[in-house]
Amino acid sequence: MDDDQLVDQLVDQLDDQLDDQLVDQLVDQLDDQLVDQLVDQLDDQLDDQLVDQLDDQLVDQLVDQLDDQLFDQLDDQLFDQLDDQLVDQLDDQLVDQLDDQLVDQLVDQLDDQLDDQLVDQLDDQLVDQLDDQLDDQLDDQLDDQLDDQLVDQLDDQLVDQLDDQLVDQLVDQLDDQLDDQLVDQLDDQLVGQLDDQLDDQLVDQLDDQLSIRWSTSWTKS
Repeated sequence: MDDDQLVDQLVDQLDDQLDDQLVDQLVDQLDDQLVDQLVDQLDDQLDDQLVDQLDDQLVDQLVDQLDDQLFDQLDDQLFDQLDDQLVDQLDDQLVDQLDDQLVDQLVDQLDDQLDDQLVDQLDDQLVDQLDDQLDDQLDDQLDDQLDDQLVDQLDDQLVDQLDDQLVDQLVDQLDDQLDDQLVDQLDDQLVGQLDDQLDDQLVDQLDDQLSIRWSTSWTKS
């Protein structure tokens, strides 16, 4: 084999070796560049995708975490603010809604409670008051001129006088149990009921007393 052939072989071998080395180097360089480019591209793409995907998850987690914290912190503040606002708003609404129910319930309760108490308390007071008033008034007024007209007039006068006294006494007793609004609402109803009840009682009592005094005055005359 001559020198030229040897040189050609060597050149071919070297070419092959260099080609392999160069390819390896180029691949390594390109790998690094491509990886960097791909990472940059993927970063941009994934940023938007991941943000969108994570938003819902993060929001849910944050809402769950913040719910307890915020409710604990805001409870006192919100309740204080809402208390004043709600009290003003609800006062009128609740009063209107509850008036009828409360009045009905209270009237029923008071009827049962007051029926026995008032009858027992008022019996002694009325008897004492009527005795004193009638003694003073009738001693001078009642004589031979008493007739049906005087009885009717005295009935009306005594009922009017006793109505005011009874209303004052009942208002004092009811004030301890009821608020001012309910007392104002119930006054007319109670006065009407008591008027009817007391009218019959007083007329019966006065008739008995007047008949006794009539008989006494006639006997004395």
